[in-house]
Amino acid sequence: MAEQKRNVSFIFERNKNAITVPVSGIFGGPATDHPGIVAHFFIEYHSLPNIIDVEVDESAPMIDSNLGKRISRGDITREVQATFYMTIESARSIGKFLLDKADLIENMNKNK
Repeated sequence: MAEQKRNVSFIFERNKNAITVPVSGIFGGPATDHPGIVAHFFIEYHSLPNIIDVEVDESAPMIDSNLGKRISRGDITREVQATFYMTIESARSIGKFLLDKADLIENMNKNK
């Protein structure tokens, strides 16, 4: 018997709480208690110091915090923007989507 096919329409709606966030990297791996993947998307930047001790010149109009002694928390901060749990199938599909779009943009830039 021949396989029957039909069309399915998808409607995209934006959740009123949805936000757009910058991402510069991802960290994660297999979920510890499920057969899926946990992905923490982060943005990376130079760490802000915990404390800056500045000697104040009473005659100066402003305090220049760039001249102070910094007590650092580390060199680079990775601030997690969002964490996603996904199935293996979803991860493969999303990975393929991202690679396809990256290839498309690279090819568009080559043809300029």
